[in-house]
Amino acid sequence: MLVEDLLVIDAATIYPRYDRGGNLYSLDVVDGATIKPLIGEDGRAPEPPDPAYQQILHGVPAADFSADELLYLPRNVRTHRLYGMSPVEQIALTVNIALRREAATLDYYRAGSSPEDAPWGLLEWAIAGLASIGASAAAFVWRLMTRIHTLEIAVRQHRHDLDMAQSANEAALFRLAERLALLHDDHYRLRETISALPNRSDIHVVCYNQA
Repeated sequence: MLVEDLLVIDAATIYPRYDRGGNLYSLDVVDGATIKPLIGEDGRAPEPPDPAYQQILHGVPAADFSADELLYLPRNVRTHRLYGMSPVEQIALTVNIALRREAATLDYYRAGSSPEDAPWGLLEWAIAGLASIGASAAAFVWRLMTRIHTLEIAVRQHRHDLDMAQSANEAALFRLAERLALLHDDHYRLRETISALPNRSDIHVVCYNQA
């Protein structure tokens, strides 16, 4: 019991019992889980005869002991804790990691083995594979159709822009031709008007006759 308290909870506790003559009569092993270390106002264990330990039974303080009355022997004393750190507590994380590693190894070999109903397993695997392939093919076709639709829209828009540009060019050429025709007509009328005006010899003759 004493070794178990030492290794598991690091609270080996012994109560020395004396006879009426003051001689050591026996060493009683006390459950260390029921012992609560006390501290004084200075943060240290009280000196005798002040109580240094308190035994809690069923959630109720049962007895107080001084440092001379009770041997409370933690193996690994810590400055920031009232209780020690047992070897079991120190190795708990390592044991937990080892157990999880063994469980992972067991799952590796167990999951890789063939099931009892192997044909049904192969059938389920084949169905799942075909379903995955079908889903991938459907997704590919959908992306391809979306791409084709986008390209068709772009081609139609480009064709519309070309038609609009061609129509605009044709309208500009038609207006230019009309403008050139008007300029030609104006030039022809201007030449006729200039040719109808009297020249210098005609003016000279008119002036001579009047004189």
